[in-house]
Order: sequence, then C-alpha cells, then structure tokens
Amino acid sequence: MLVVDTDAASVLAKGQLLEEILELFHNHKVVITPKIEEELEKPLEHGYSYPERVFEKIKTEPPTEDERNQFQKWFNEDTVDRGELEGIAVAKSRDAIFFTMDQSAARYAEKQDVQTLAFNNLAKLILEKEIISRKEVRKSVELIEDKDNRKLDSEDIF
Repeated sequence: MLVVDTDAASVLAKGQLLEEILELFHNHKVVITPKIEEELEKPLEHGYSYPERVFEKIKTEPPTEDERNQFQKWFNEDTVDRGELEGIAVAKSRDAIFFTMDQSAARYAEKQDVQTLAFNNLAKLILEKEIISRKEVRKSVELIEDKDNRKLDSEDIF
C-alpha cells in the first residue's frame, strides 16, 4: 500500500502523474486518508480543480480504530499536520509506504519506522520502469514547478 499525503497528491495532479503512479503501484493500493481528503477539499472551495482529479483516481481509506487511537496520541506533534499524522498512522499500522513532499513529515514518519517515498525517487522509478519517457517526466516536473511555484531537484532525477 502507498499512502499519499496532501501535498504529494496535489503535486501528482498538477504534474499529470496520477495515472503513472497507479501504473507504477498496480499491484498495491494507492490511498489517501479522510484527513488528507479534507485538506484537499480546501482548494476546491477556492476554485482549483486539481483535487477532483485526485478524488477520481485515488480512493480514501478510513483508518481503523487502532489507527485513529495512534493518530490521537500524536495529535500534539507540532511539526506535522493532521493529514500527514493520520497518513503516517495508517502507513505504520499497515506496513505501507508514506509518499510525502514534506521533509518534516518524512523525518517524523521515519522516526516511527515508516518507509517514506520522496518525489525524486518516485520520478526515478517511473523512468526506470519506462512508464513514461524522460521527456514526459521532464514536462511533468516543469508543470509542477510552474503550477506549484516550487523548485524540484531535477538534476537528481535525470
């Protein structure tokens, strides 16, 4: 299972990589959690449409009671937001990978013995498995940098 956090899901949608991640993880569930879904609904209220693409492709996986309890124990963690905490709790319980763009969330997940996946590694896997071409990945990186107003370490990818 791959648990995708809010920022990572938005980057996938903006970079037009939702289909590619589903193909890459075709033998695994790719999910968001209810708190991540709530966070993704906020941009919809401001007229952005990219969350709709996320909701069409990635299912919401509710946490179990034990996962909710774990999430509540971590509730006061101030370096990680609630969506990420819920995602980390689900990933930890289910021995899943947590895909995040947030370094603080990645560090917190790793402290909880949760395997993480960063965007650059995801892009490398997409290239390695020849899901799309180098040119298409480069175009996706440019889209993300433009639409999300962020700089990705593309030298590390290519």
